[in-house]
Amino acid sequence: GVAAGAGAGDGAGGDSSARIVVANLSPGSMFGEMAMLGLTHTRAATVVATGVCMCGEISRAKALAILERYPLEREIFGFIIKQNLENSITPRILKMPLFQGHERKILERIVMHCDRNIHFPNKYIVREGEKDDRMHVLNLGSGRLMKLGCEIFTYGPGKFVGVENMLGFTTICTTSLFSTSICHCLALSRERYGTALSAAAPNAQANAQFLKRQKVIFTQFQQMVQQVTARKRMWTRYQTLLFSQASNDSDGVEIKKNVLHEWHFASQRLGRQRRKEAFEAQQREEMIKHFVRKQHLAHAKALGRDQRRNLVVTLLHSRGDSPERCSPSPGNSPSPSFQRQQQQQQQ
Repeated sequence: GVAAGAGAGDGAGGDSSARIVVANLSPGSMFGEMAMLGLTHTRAATVVATGVCMCGEISRAKALAILERYPLEREIFGFIIKQNLENSITPRILKMPLFQGHERKILERIVMHCDRNIHFPNKYIVREGEKDDRMHVLNLGSGRLMKLGCEIFTYGPGKFVGVENMLGFTTICTTSLFSTSICHCLALSRERYGTALSAAAPNAQANAQFLKRQKVIFTQFQQMVQQVTARKRMWTRYQTLLFSQASNDSDGVEIKKNVLHEWHFASQRLGRQRRKEAFEAQQREEMIKHFVRKQHLAHAKALGRDQRRNLVVTLLHSRGDSPERCSPSPGNSPSPSFQRQQQQQQQ
């Protein structure tokens, strides 16, 4: 197959000749590992088969289940992911709105000093109430920002938490960041941020304005988080109250009916899916058996034809006749010796 980069040929109606070939894939090559791990949701390249290809595929759920069972291999896998994503760190830092006023030298130092971490799904990247002096940036992946157990926002690539900890406004994490997929994160501590600032000439006025602006943003963010958390907690409490009242009034009969109803439909869907998979497996098995049977018949037919021909040649040689002289030529009748040989074979 050929891996073609995104170009004018991508999308409906595009010209495939406009794609740029970036690699030729051979047996044993892999592609799509970032999509499998959930680090990206769009394909970065198009793979075109130049011949008949037999490919194996593994889904995200199965891959993560395997990695969950083998912690040592999971660490090795994380190290490989960090190596593959090393080139994406510099563009991520340079495009962050937080560092727009910083000089290029400072940003290069930040790229050098930030830690690279891999967080697997359903793990806490930052936990509320713990001490931390680092800012965490989501380079790839997705997570949930939580406060007091309530989901506040869904974070994606480019989002960050803990600026107030890195700048020294607080030493306690005010929110939690929970990973919903494999996340590639960058962590920058207060000490390393100060080391990066020392790469440029000190500018006390610019630094003071930056800290003042971030302090205002942090205060506004805290107020918004508190409001969202209060609304969600009130809504959760209201739903709990309604649920308890419904349970007391009807003794949970209606709820049980709904649960059984949903369970019935879920079991039907699962049964249809299993029957479909079994039918497809049976079809594949029958196709393979039919192909093997055809191959055996063709081989036996070819073998019998060769054996008959060898027998005829042997008999002709034993009688002193030449196969070329005895073979019927186009437009002429067979020779008498050839006719006698054919009669003997039929008898």
